[in-house]
Amino acid sequence: MELNRRILFTGLVLAIILSDSIIFLATDKSRDFYSNWIININSAIAAALAIFIVFRQKFHTLHGKAHAALAIGLSLWLCAEIIWAMYEIVWQIVAPVPSVADYLWLSAYGFLAYYLFATYKEFNKKFRFSKKVLIASITGSVIFVTYIIGVTTSLSVLSRSHIGARSTWTWRSKGKKNIKDRNGSGQITPFSFFTLKALAKYNPSNVLSHIRYYSQL
Repeated sequence: MELNRRILFTGLVLAIILSDSIIFLATDKSRDFYSNWIININSAIAAALAIFIVFRQKFHTLHGKAHAALAIGLSLWLCAEIIWAMYEIVWQIVAPVPSVADYLWLSAYGFLAYYLFATYKEFNKKFRFSKKVLIASITGSVIFVTYIIGVTTSLSVLSRSHIGARSTWTWRSKGKKNIKDRNGSGQITPFSFFTLKALAKYNPSNVLSHIRYYSQL
């Protein structure tokens, strides 16, 4: 059993390294395509495994309910990733802020918080965690979620204020093969692109990708 866990953990680490390498080593034109596909595949695998565990554990115990909450949270994140990929790959437009994907990401936190609390409650019987650990965890989670909601709300106002600017930019770009070929004004530094893109993909609300977009206006 211990050997199987080590093999599973090693395979998981190698899969993460491989998928991240594909994203970071991809060209500028194909990075969005590969990153969206890889993230959606990983999210689908995580959600599927969580759902499988729910059917194995049932809903009769606290442990089963906790895994059900985890499965719901991961499924919401999967739906959010799919919608986000539709914006970037299929429709090729900048998602509104807040978008449906943002709502799904944020709504998943309630179920994931319940899963963490149930897990804490279960393991507390064995390891006797102090109340300070629980209070610190709850405080940190509330601060994080409040920050994400605040940033999303701020970007929502920014998004509405830039509607006219985006319309003007779209009108001017019609009939031109590539604005960058004409004057290079659409370029941003590779460091800022890679950094913001990586952070945006691993941030549940993906708000940093909006910041990257508005920096080009």
